[in-house]
Amino acid sequence: MKEILEIIAGVIHALPSLDVFSLIPGGDTELAKAFQSGEFSWNLILAYGLYLAQFGLGAAGLSAVIYMMIGGYRYIMPTEDAKEKGKDSIKNALIGFTIIVLAWAAVDVVIILLTERS
Repeated sequence: MKEILEIIAGVIHALPSLDVFSLIPGGDTELAKAFQSGEFSWNLILAYGLYLAQFGLGAAGLSAVIYMMIGGYRYIMPTEDAKEKGKDSIKNALIGFTIIVLAWAAVDVVIILLTERS
């Protein structure tokens, strides 16, 4: 448990030095310049909203995978109660992961339709 807390503390410590604009697809794009200048258009706001949706779905996917790993750990425990909880955790994580993948596909379709990307 101490190692996990040290990893989390390291990630939190590294966040302030993270260049947020490098996370935006394309890095030094119009969106990054709009943030710096404060001049937005509807297309830029839409692009940023869609980017945030993709980022959120990625974080949700990561949490589903972690939840699945926890369920697998519970499943290999010797007690029947833990085994049942593990099965339920794995089942719920798979359902959640399926919903996340479908939502990701829907967001990609919206991105393609609204930004006219080829």
